[in-house]
Amino acid sequence: MRTMRQARLVKTTIGLLALAGTLLGGAPAFANGDTGTRTDNNQDDSGTVFIDGRTFGPEDGVEVTEEWVVLPEPGSGGTVGVEWPSTPPPGMVTPMVYWGSSYAYSTETAWVWYEGHAKAAANVYSGQRIIQVCIQFQRSGVGIADKRCSSASSNGSYWSSGPDVVSYATDSLGFDDPQTIMYIWTTRINPQIL
Repeated sequence: MRTMRQARLVKTTIGLLALAGTLLGGAPAFANGDTGTRTDNNQDDSGTVFIDGRTFGPEDGVEVTEEWVVLPEPGSGGTVGVEWPSTPPPGMVTPMVYWGSSYAYSTETAWVWYEGHAKAAANVYSGQRIIQVCIQFQRSGVGIADKRCSSASSNGSYWSSGPDVVSYATDSLGFDDPQTIMYIWTTRINPQIL
């Protein structure tokens, strides 16, 4: 059985390798293997969500996903997160309109300070339009910062990207303290919905 110190050393090493990949031109990477995805966590019992003054439901193909990224140990530095770039429909070489990428990532600064960013670009990723991206820093399932959401909007003819939203948190330096995790929620709908 690994000790807590060995586990942190392994996670720090993996975090440094992820940082090296990012610095060499790669997309933001997960800090370590402690990541995951779930769906349907923010929908009410009827399967609907309320975003930017509108209700989206099963008829809109709404899906809410939850992902999480365990942040690197304090002092490891680097950026970790997820990016959802636009993907063209099957048979199309490039999208008709370039929407940019939706994303959620965290950057460590000053050894223990995390700055999280999220943006819903209203882009189509894997056949679904991303209309909201939310982030929250947590430890042991308890929020240590407010949940921040970027919501795309539609005027009925076209979608507009949401703003880049920012959240801040400090890590805990206690030896046996739980790790800080950035939770990420995305809301996705049928791309034909305006």
